[in-house]
Amino acid sequence: MHNKLLIPRMGLVMLLMPLLGLLTSDNAEGKTIILKRNFVDGRTFYIEKTDTRNVKITGMPMFDKDEKVTEILGAWSRTTKNSDGTITVKVTFDRAARKIESEEGLMEFDTDNPNNEEAAPQIGAILQPMIGESITMTYNDANELTSFSGMEALRDKITKAVGWSMHWEQMKDEFNDEQGKIQWGELPLAALPNRNAVVGDTWAKSYSFDAGHMGTIITDHHFTVSDIKTQQDRPIVEIASKVKLHTAENAPKPAEGEQGPTPPTINGTFTGSSVFDAVRGMIVKAQAQGHTVITMVPFPGAGTMKIDINSQNTIIVTDKKKDKSGKQAG
Repeated sequence: MHNKLLIPRMGLVMLLMPLLGLLTSDNAEGKTIILKRNFVDGRTFYIEKTDTRNVKITGMPMFDKDEKVTEILGAWSRTTKNSDGTITVKVTFDRAARKIESEEGLMEFDTDNPNNEEAAPQIGAILQPMIGESITMTYNDANELTSFSGMEALRDKITKAVGWSMHWEQMKDEFNDEQGKIQWGELPLAALPNRNAVVGDTWAKSYSFDAGHMGTIITDHHFTVSDIKTQQDRPIVEIASKVKLHTAENAPKPAEGEQGPTPPTINGTFTGSSVFDAVRGMIVKAQAQGHTVITMVPFPGAGTMKIDINSQNTIIVTDKKKDKSGKQAG
């Protein structure tokens, strides 16, 4: 029961980066850019997200641990312009991998290599049902997100396949449409203020979402155009980002007379950057790194537990999926 509270899967730090934003630039050489998402009908590309977290838990000897978690998520994104002027973006999961390294040993599974003799079936049971499933976003002609679906359906599918699992209990709170809407649908537009911009321009955006037993999480994002340059005869725009992550004051509390964990306190700071290829009109790479501290009393009478999480994240967008050697296939 308490493991779910001890090691929250901080995939939410992926909110730090603009995932699918696009750029059109009429005058990059003149240091003026138009930061506006460019939806191209029929465009298909591959997204690979890598999230590495070093997690250290202290304060309660029976639960103390030091582990490294690496997750890779690969997906195909396809854009369709509809006859009514709306835009549909469908993201279909193609690969999911998870590796846990700790004093207890190594546990890993990769849907691209399910027959690996080291593969852990308890992780594979969670990841394998993701393959071929999709999330869908719809935007109006002003590039405003109007609908999001698919994440909760995927959660239900995994729950049905897995039943109860300690690993799934740590992960499943993030499989909800509220978080998915922000992570996949709204945050990419936060990096694109739909106006002309020059080097040094800044803008900000804040989001809040329900993180289940962790309460309401608030993320404050600040973006800056750090450089506009030519690279291999292509105009490239670099955008720097800073994010603060914290809990709201309305985390769930036990009812009077009942026992349960006290609300956690979460604070994190992150820095990152994104690279826009103005010829392709899309982000080709993004990265972020940060540190999050969670403090909590997991049950009445327990001491204060501290969870330190150091995170590194990258997102790479390519026309084709890379093969096992790291080269783009075919």
